[in-house]
This record gives sequence, structure tokens and C-alpha cells, in this order.
Amino acid sequence: MAINDPAATKWSNEKIRRLADRLLRSYTDAKGVLTHWGVGVSDMFPDNAAEVVEDGAHSTADPKPDGRLEINGADVNTMITCLSTLVTAYEAMSDEVKATVVKVSVNG
Repeated sequence: MAINDPAATKWSNEKIRRLADRLLRSYTDAKGVLTHWGVGVSDMFPDNAAEVVEDGAHSTADPKPDGRLEINGADVNTMITCLSTLVTAYEAMSDEVKATVVKVSVNG
């Protein structure tokens, strides 16, 4: 029996499929960042580096800081760990999670 309730169709299209697109994009972006990280970028951010990344958010920025929180090398390394965990989760169980997201997404 088909689900033909217009409200269900609208919700699926506006919430689930759009979220699947964003999740797929997150996975793809994470894979790209990890690829670049592995070809020398990691050398710019030593583990546990307390030095602030001067990206406009740092407190001594000129002109004044842009309002974002400061990050340091350790924060960048922690984010890489998070991205690696995300990719591992998507690729676990023979890519089952990734396959589901691709199936449901609009642009997969």
C-alpha cells in the first residue's frame, strides 16, 4: 500500500530528502578535507598546538575580530578526528549508512 497522504509527501520531500542531501554533502566534504589533510596540511597544525590560528577571529586581529571564536591547532586536530569518525560511521557495515543517505537524497 502506497503512502499517498499529501502531508506525508510534503514532509518527506521538505525534511527527509533535504536532510539526506545535507548529510551526503557533509560526508563528501569530510572525505575531501581528510584527503587534503593527508597530503601535508597536517604538518601546519601540530598535535596539541595551543597557538591561535590567525584567521580573523583571533583577539589581536586588525581590523577588530569578526565575532567567531578563536581556534588553535589542537581544535583543528580535534575536528579532523571528528571528520574521521563521521566518515567511518558512513562507511561502516559495507557502506550501509552511506547507501541509505544516497538513496534518500535528491542529488545522490
